Amino acid sequence: MPRLTFDSAILDVGCGEGARLEKLAKLGFANLTGIDAFLPQAREGRRPLGITLIRGKLNSHDRKNDCITMHHSLEHAPDLKALLETARARLNPGGKIFVRLPLLQDEIWAKYGADWAQVDAPRHLYLFTPEAFVSLAGRAALKCIAHGTDTLGWSLAWSETCARDIPSNNLDGTANALPLTKQEISAFEEQAKALNARDKGDQGYFVLEPA
Repeated sequence: MPRLTFDSAILDVGCGEGARLEKLAKLGFANLTGIDAFLPQAREGRRPLGITLIRGKLNSHDRKNDCITMHHSLEHAPDLKALLETARARLNPGGKIFVRLPLLQDEIWAKYGADWAQVDAPRHLYLFTPEAFVSLAGRAALKCIAHGTDTLGWSLAWSETCARDIPSNNLDGTANALPLTKQEISAFEEQAKALNARDKGDQGYFVLEPA
């Protein structure tokens, strides 16, 4: 199984303004591309650290890649199966797709229900259980070779504040500060670690390869 090297072609779908790619570049990766339909035009093109940013959608980008990443972007797409199929077609032999997205888990849903912060309507068009996402990947001719959860304390903290009817944004659209003490936030971080240890976190990762 080919492993990534610093010269491997890596494409980040839904890259924003390229912050994750910049972190990879600082680690030594030198063949980095990002694509985002909402990329500001001023950011498009060749960027510092050898990163190329493209304004557009994956189906308009025909270059082959060794790894395609989707960090919390897949759940915003209207046709997930088509996007996964397009990503599979853009892989070099031995290539992998790395997806991170919210996960609907029974324990957290039982506690928070519609107050769960990761619902994030209307921006999130789809929410998956881990099993449902693996099934979707299978329908796109992809198999899951690794997965886990990577919940952070902020998600649980905001779910708690939503349950207390405290909005995450103010009326003027600015972000609200978490109305919690340092001790409470620390407790949510510990809860997140415990959930991840049991693969019960409310966000996770999947490594996919062509079936």
